[in-house]
Amino acid sequence: MNICMVLGSFFPPDIRVEKEARALISAGHRIFLLSLGKKSMPAVEDIKGINVIRVFPAESFLNRMRRFLWFNIFFDDSFWKRSLEGVIKQYKIEIVHVHDLPMVKTATTVAKKFDIPIIADLHENYPEGMRAWRKVKMSWKSKIFNLISPVWRWKRLERSVLQHVDRIIAVVEESKEHYINDCGVPPEKITVVMNAEDLEDFGNLEIDESLVRKYKNNFVISYIGGFGPHRGMDTAIKAMPDVVEEIPDARLLLVGGKGSEEYEEELKKLCKELKVENNVEFTGWVDFRLVPSFTALSDVCLVPHHASGHTNTTIPHKLLSLCNISYDQLFQVERFESAKSNFYYNFIRNFTART
Repeated sequence: MNICMVLGSFFPPDIRVEKEARALISAGHRIFLLSLGKKSMPAVEDIKGINVIRVFPAESFLNRMRRFLWFNIFFDDSFWKRSLEGVIKQYKIEIVHVHDLPMVKTATTVAKKFDIPIIADLHENYPEGMRAWRKVKMSWKSKIFNLISPVWRWKRLERSVLQHVDRIIAVVEESKEHYINDCGVPPEKITVVMNAEDLEDFGNLEIDESLVRKYKNNFVISYIGGFGPHRGMDTAIKAMPDVVEEIPDARLLLVGGKGSEEYEEELKKLCKELKVENNVEFTGWVDFRLVPSFTALSDVCLVPHHASGHTNTTIPHKLLSLCNISYDQLFQVERFESAKSNFYYNFIRNFTART
């Protein structure tokens, strides 16, 4: 079966999309992934058997502003519609699999036009994510975004558009309950696919010993994942003066990124204000193959997310039997308790004092 995945961001990297695509390929399907492209990327590329087809919207200021305003008023994008229609015709697509709420309305409109099934793969509770992401100093563009596209409109979109898809993929059981209770979706339409690791692939990733040696003289506290105000890295940074006082060679590794550059600059500014910039390192986005190495060299792994309806995962830490320190976040508590694995702290003494 020819399946077209729609991703409104760059690929790679997106490990969830990649794992799902590989699983479908293993089941005998052909996967075409329509995603955003950069000038340095080829328009068409085969990545691990995934047929990646990239689109390049016009970069002029007027075009970007027009698309920005149109999307945030109508939650619809004519550029992506035309691109998806072209892929469906050219590759005889039989199912559309759209990733994340922002692209669902656009993809659903096209799928219904061609009378083919549409699957909405919701990586997170997007409206709650929006609420969390906006707790950061905003640019003028973000302020316009908040004015014309408040959280309540995203909630309304979620309730409305999910009535028109054929299937929904949720990331955790709690999300499934949200779609049933808050959006009125029949439970039989929802399948839960967690952000679990492929045990065979993850277990076969080699540890980079040179990377481990680099930090052998440090007590390493790490956060590995995406950046955003809901992730709680500011809480971890605020705890570092006390941590360094007790453990002078402590080093906080913030591994990842791909979030707002503005937010990352705020974090670096906070490090300087607290005089811990020499004890906090921003690695930038790393290849997923290095995740086991960063996890292995860590003495403690953090999941400092602020309490919210937004989901996240600690599965890589569990696979390597490392200690997690987590803020009191509903989904995390249930993951820890059900797994009966890692220690759960109510964000321990130093961290709790700074929430």
